[in-house]
Amino acid sequence: MPFKVAALLSFKEMRLDIEVVETHYWLPGLNPVEEVVKAVKDKVSDGDIVFISEKAISTALGRLVDEKHVKPSRVARFFVKIWVRGLWVLFFSKICHLRRETVEKLRKYPIELGARHKIVALKFSGILACLKHFSEGGIDASNLPYSYVALPLNDPKIAEEICEKLGAKVIVAVVDGDSTFKIGNAFFSTRKSYVKGIQSFGGFLTYLICRALRAEEYPTLVALAGGNVELSWLMRLARKAVKEMRGSLGRTAWDVAEHFGVGLDQVTWKMLMSIKHKPIAIVKASSSSKKG
Repeated sequence: MPFKVAALLSFKEMRLDIEVVETHYWLPGLNPVEEVVKAVKDKVSDGDIVFISEKAISTALGRLVDEKHVKPSRVARFFVKIWVRGLWVLFFSKICHLRRETVEKLRKYPIELGARHKIVALKFSGILACLKHFSEGGIDASNLPYSYVALPLNDPKIAEEICEKLGAKVIVAVVDGDSTFKIGNAFFSTRKSYVKGIQSFGGFLTYLICRALRAEEYPTLVALAGGNVELSWLMRLARKAVKEMRGSLGRTAWDVAEHFGVGLDQVTWKMLMSIKHKPIAIVKASSSSKKG
């Protein structure tokens, strides 16, 4: 049954304890519901909020595409050269206030691999998502081996399944690092979200306009189950949780490849399995007046 969280105290009145849960790498074929329950069942209690990485769930469910089998066309290669290496570097990066290191990555955006990726993005996420520089429609290549990319979830029910299996009165939130922006009291995501109150449309246009306006930026809540909570409050918690969940490999496919000292498409399953991952964070929120 739904429940309210601690009378929805304001963010400044809360003392947040965030416990990051380390696990092994979730390989395709694993049951993500069972993996989450096994990892947190002895750690959660009523009122907790459990954030889970969408990427880890998608990988376990096998929602992967091997871009090695995609044949890049001349048009796709031309698109990468003109749009990504050209307009994004010279024009859109300034409008969107991108960091210097991000612009440098765009300058070196691989033509062949990038063309394959854009074809996949166009097929699965549409043209407006494809026009983004990275993370098109929630498609993600980081923390994956070879030429694999993970597709976003196509069903929010897994959050409900996890919530039911945990037993405790917790909120379960599936979260992705892609940007959701706040303008006034409204939230706009550059990718699909199943959470009420988050508007999901526009892709590239949403990103361009919101970044140009320097709108407040959050990760994206993809799916939510277990209770009623103020969205603005939950988004702030999500931002803190996602920051804590970042592992040693970095945020992008470039960072992962650099960590292991290999090319973009040369990261292996064995490499990824050799380190601990942080797909889960448990937030325990209590009134600051109770401290001590």
